[in-house]
Amino acid sequence: MREQVSKPLQVSIRQQGAHFRVVYQHKYPQVVEEVVYTERFATTADAQKFVDDGLRARRIYRSLTPRSDAVPP
Repeated sequence: MREQVSKPLQVSIRQQGAHFRVVYQHKYPQVVEEVVYTERFATTADAQKFVDDGLRARRIYRSLTPRSDAVPP
């Protein structure tokens, strides 16, 4: 089984015109991959709530996923 390497993830909010968009950045050794979420938000508070909910869901999912280095009970 291949060991999964955790990639540093940064999330930011950018203003584009009258709207705000969420931007995810994965930093690799040679390059930074940037993904701009397609949904537009009217306020930074709406965008921040989306980011917070997404990061919370990511933490929950990772806690439910069995890890290969987990110690059996």
